Amino acid sequence: LNSLPIAKEAPFNAYQRQHDLTCLPNTRVDLLQGIYDWANRKDRQDKQYIFWLNGLARTGKSIISRTVARRYNEQKYLRASFFFSKGSGDVSHASKFFTSLAVQLASNVLSLR
Repeated sequence: LNSLPIAKEAPFNAYQRQHDLTCLPNTRVDLLQGIYDWANRKDRQDKQYIFWLNGLARTGKSIISRTVARRYNEQKYLRASFFFSKGSGDVSHASKFFTSLAVQLASNVLSLR
């Protein structure tokens, strides 16, 4: 694992991202609840394994994603994350996406070691 190329600044909680914004309290409540409801559902019969958050540039998608990532990290459910950032080296393209996630998963999921 140590030889795999990774984007060190990709995880939501990377040192370089420590000052990145999350949602203010009592904002985006309905949208966040919809995401939490989707993520917490027990019945996966609908086969919707990916929640696709989309919108125009600069409408808060990254802030919402960081808020969700922080919540599930605090609850010990988040195993890996990769936050892209335009014009920011290794996180501005997908060349280290899979290896970065693989290293995070191997580090955080015992059965994958």
